[in-house]
Amino acid sequence: MKPSLEQVALQAAAEGFQVFPCRPGGKEPITPHGLKDATRDTQQIKAWWAKWPKANVAVRTGEASGFFALDPDGEEGAASLAALEDEHGGLPATRAHRTGNGRHLLLRWPDGADIKSRNGKLGHRLDVKANGGYILWPGSVHPSGAIYEVEKNLPMADCPPWLLELVTKNWNWDGARRERAAGQTSAYGRKALDDECAKVATTPDGERNETLNRAAYRIFQLVSGGHIAEGEAVARLTEAARTAGLSAAEIEKTIRSAAAGMGSPRGPEPNERGSSARAEGAEPTPETPAVPWPTATDEMFFGWMGDHAREATENTEADPVATYLTELVAFGVEAGRDAHLRIGDDEHHARLFVAIVGNTSRGRKGTSAGPVLTLFKSEDGDPASMDHRFARLSHGPLSTGEGLAFAVRDPRYEWDRKQQESVMVEAGIADKRLFVLDSEMASALACTKREGNTLSTLLRCFWDGSPAEPLTKTSPTRSTGHHVGIVTHITHHELLKRLPDTENFSGFSNRFLWVCARRPQLVPLPSRMPKQRVREYRKTLLRCLAFAQGVGEITLSDAARDLWLEVYPRLSVDTPGLIGAVTSRSESYTLRLALIFALSDCSREIKPDHLRAALEVWCYCEASARYIFSGAAEDSTQAKILEALADGPKTGTELYKGVFACNVKAEKIKGGLDELKKSGRIVEQAEKTSGRPRVTYALKVRRPDTDDEVTI
Repeated sequence: MKPSLEQVALQAAAEGFQVFPCRPGGKEPITPHGLKDATRDTQQIKAWWAKWPKANVAVRTGEASGFFALDPDGEEGAASLAALEDEHGGLPATRAHRTGNGRHLLLRWPDGADIKSRNGKLGHRLDVKANGGYILWPGSVHPSGAIYEVEKNLPMADCPPWLLELVTKNWNWDGARRERAAGQTSAYGRKALDDECAKVATTPDGERNETLNRAAYRIFQLVSGGHIAEGEAVARLTEAARTAGLSAAEIEKTIRSAAAGMGSPRGPEPNERGSSARAEGAEPTPETPAVPWPTATDEMFFGWMGDHAREATENTEADPVATYLTELVAFGVEAGRDAHLRIGDDEHHARLFVAIVGNTSRGRKGTSAGPVLTLFKSEDGDPASMDHRFARLSHGPLSTGEGLAFAVRDPRYEWDRKQQESVMVEAGIADKRLFVLDSEMASALACTKREGNTLSTLLRCFWDGSPAEPLTKTSPTRSTGHHVGIVTHITHHELLKRLPDTENFSGFSNRFLWVCARRPQLVPLPSRMPKQRVREYRKTLLRCLAFAQGVGEITLSDAARDLWLEVYPRLSVDTPGLIGAVTSRSESYTLRLALIFALSDCSREIKPDHLRAALEVWCYCEASARYIFSGAAEDSTQAKILEALADGPKTGTELYKGVFACNVKAEKIKGGLDELKKSGRIVEQAEKTSGRPRVTYALKVRRPDTDDEVTI
């Protein structure tokens, strides 16, 4: 019988290793301090796994646990390790674990050694897990679904001298860069250089700097990996940028900034990255070294809606997470405004806004709604569905607040002077439930730039449930008692492109749950769910809606209340910068999700299972927001400040006069500086002078070879 994950953790601790829990099916620590919480204390371990029985088991590497590990990832990592063994001699037989896409080779900690964890320290995709690191233990579940297993149950061997020298050697970044930069361009490197330069040379005005920056970053990764000579890279990129029409100064600045790609060396990439268990044709994740793609857990797919979303997408190219979140929005709209949860003076309703961000244009983000629309509609031959009145569906576009208010408008009255009374001149909309399924969020973001556009203001009203009144001369429309749910779609690239020019983005973005979506598999001939299965799910849906539409107030059970008190401090932690701005409704969204799960369970109480599922969904959305917005500036002012500081530190006056040419208010520049300081992207420095200190602002970057942060 397979041991439980709690038993795995206790056994690892009994062997002398420090352990801590990671998210089920993922590698992210659950506890507040992650690695620092690692322990051998059996009572603490039992408490953790009593709370999170499906949590993966992480074991701290390094001196504290008495071992370090080599982590060759995939075929490329195995090739790097084989090359080392060919040069220096083979590794001794030692304990080995099979991971989701490679192996962990465990070696006894050398007395007095100072070995730090480093990615790619010994070769391409060959990592060292030592002090400051951890690995998942056999029995844990890889994000791909594969189970970590013991490959060789042997005693840990001593580290051979040649390997000890390599793992303890101080990494000379500048020397390594010069060594790689002096190399010759490989055939693969030349093809990559040709492709990137062709993109740069043909880029239209308005996108040239961004295209050059992206191309240069990727090319310098190949320079760092030894596949392109640095001199050739600079010369070819410069020539392509000149062809596109960029000035010499712009070219030099952009290429110098993009040379940060030297910190993430890479080589030829297979068509499919990650686990070999992933379905053929699955869309790869773009390289984002700092922020991983979010991990979907079984716990977030709650009840019959979770089952439906996964079953309906099993033989399609739709992302099950995107389908599931779309279904939660649709269910919340159908449930209506009557069901609510009261916390203090605040009422929480089953109202969600979701923004689905496709990995690329092939992310098949739009296909996710198909199974939901099939389920949430009347069907000939299904009498139960014919008797139910479903909410109205609008395909957008989300262009103006007035348009949205008009779709759920109140009756309009005018004063009749003859009769000396108010007379109804427009009946308005009786059923204020509206499900908006907008396929192009990009156009909505563009509209916010128009003078007088009220979309961002009214989106907040519709999410809050407060009266929506455009208050424009041309629109007397008013809407109260509305119940609107929104699902909108955009690609990651388009979102980042539009972001700097979007007015008041942070003002309405926190009303949305941000959801990463990608094509999980290649299905040339997708199949639909059989009609009979759809009808079975629809029968359950209608039963739950009949309950929800007349239930009134939902309460927290005593056990759920205790759990809420426990998780509330973690949900309430302030995160600086843009990521903090878009995730600042964590408490409200967790409660709204829990309410929907209770209604889908025909329960008058929110129980711990409902709240835990809500927390899992929120964690996925929060991780999506970190992936989507990592490194993004909140607005054009911040973007321009960062670009200016790439040339070196500047004072506030230099920014105001030299960079913004006195065309932007000093208050707005100061606000941008404050946000960038909070997010940790810049630092404020005070230089001593004979009079008042000279205050400058500088970029804060992480050196590629260390964990130290430095300013430039």
